Amino acid sequence: MTGTSFAEKLAGTRIETDAGAYILLPARPDDAEFANGLLKQTMDNYVRATWDDEADIAAYYVRNAFEGRAEDTLVLYRQGKEGREPVGAVTAHAHLISDGEKAIDLGEIHLLPSVQGQGLGQAIISEIIAKAAPLPVTLMVLEANPARHLYERLGFIVDRPGEGDTAHRLHMIRR
Repeated sequence: MTGTSFAEKLAGTRIETDAGAYILLPARPDDAEFANGLLKQTMDNYVRATWDDEADIAAYYVRNAFEGRAEDTLVLYRQGKEGREPVGAVTAHAHLISDGEKAIDLGEIHLLPSVQGQGLGQAIISEIIAKAAPLPVTLMVLEANPARHLYERLGFIVDRPGEGDTAHRLHMIRR
């Protein structure tokens, strides 16, 4: 991956499911409204189940905002006769874990409710795992988020519980 970001490596990935054809494309600055709205739409119940303090809730959204992750973000488009429609967003990048080992971090994966439950998230994560090989893939998930079960089915294990500002999250890894 020298010279190429992991998001660039994923760009152009086509995903076929029973529900349709999709493609991951690099995010553009005008995708910020979609990506931030999607983050809030898909995560607000879990964020509010995790924190009571509005300052903590606001801090979560600032930490995970599109603007801080734009270069690592891809937008998932459904391809149809009418053109492309954005239905999801994914962030992924290379990083170092313990002892300087390189890994791919799946920072975020969010799908519109209308395309959830159709195997799309599993297909995207499987593509990330395949393109990351032989590197491990890491992620953090809020303890309240049922997506944890999907990650476990795909071979992720809890590496360690969160600490400090990630206290309500689980660090997971798939080697």
